[in-house]
Amino acid sequence: MHRMKHLRGRCEHCGGRFHFPAEGIGTEVTCPHCGQDTELALEQPAADAAVPRRNAGWFLAAIVILLLGLAAALYALKRAESLMNGQAPGGRAIMANPR
Repeated sequence: MHRMKHLRGRCEHCGGRFHFPAEGIGTEVTCPHCGQDTELALEQPAADAAVPRRNAGWFLAAIVILLLGLAAALYALKRAESLMNGQAPGGRAIMANPR
């Protein structure tokens, strides 16, 4: 038993969707929705978003990692600055030469 492959198409007049045998491409038939003659052609795929969702997820993860790195660098800079000014972490003064 041979199974015939069916394709999806759209009416060029009303935009109605229908299935048809693959061998029918290029022929004209009456649209089951609007009753007008339409040529059997493959339905055009829907326009996808500019960035696939999978790539958008990786992009978001990269942004989060970069922001965390920036926050860590700023924290380290502030800590180094406070040590250079003679203060220990927590705001306590560091004694120069305790004897």
